[in-house]
Amino acid sequence: MTEINFEKGSIQPISRQKAGRDKGGLGSKYEKFDQSIGSMSTDPSSLCAPRTGALQERMDKLDSVQLVKNDRGDNILIYFMSDGTVFRVIEADLYAKHWEELRYVSHIFQVKNKSCQHISNLLKDQIRRKMGITGNKNAGPFIPKYLNHKGQLVEMKKNSAKIVTIAGIRTLAFNEESDKAYNIKLDRDLRRNKIHDLRAAIYQTGVSDPELREIKRQMITVLEEAERELLRGYLKTANGVYEAKE
Repeated sequence: MTEINFEKGSIQPISRQKAGRDKGGLGSKYEKFDQSIGSMSTDPSSLCAPRTGALQERMDKLDSVQLVKNDRGDNILIYFMSDGTVFRVIEADLYAKHWEELRYVSHIFQVKNKSCQHISNLLKDQIRRKMGITGNKNAGPFIPKYLNHKGQLVEMKKNSAKIVTIAGIRTLAFNEESDKAYNIKLDRDLRRNKIHDLRAAIYQTGVSDPELREIKRQMITVLEEAERELLRGYLKTANGVYEAKE
């Protein structure tokens, strides 16, 4: 994979790096996996650490994952990080990723066309296989988490967001059960929110209340627009890459 600094606009062609292999023959017919797979020092896009698993501070920096193709027709996942850094992940490299990283990527990856559906199915298949092989079959459904101010992992809670008014301005509050509460700007300021805040708010906003249901619909629309804008900006500067057909 090639690290790309999005701000500099100098994009290098994708390197033809083989999918990671370990002594047991990862990528061969044996397909041996363990906890350290996909967490190599040569993989700057890895969201996990060797023999540790998911690193929440890295996951928190992953704003968006989108699919493009290079000029050879290879599927490429683009990791957009909150600091402006962009990473290209070739489809073959997904086989070497840690299951916790794949599960998080699957959570935020949007299926928009047949190519996206193929990648989504691949992610789910690899997650099931690796969870089984590593003894994590009963890990339960995926629940996004965040680090609170004490550095503790806290699970996000569905239907926990609520509307509050601060100085006459309506906001959507969530994560209030911890000391790391957030407030989403609403109405005219909705588009000023950060992508990862919007995603967290969408997960935690219920739909039983009509007003919250409408706010959630608006947030989903704004999030989709923000992700499209990320991809548009990237494609203007990327060499040898084009958008996957709708």
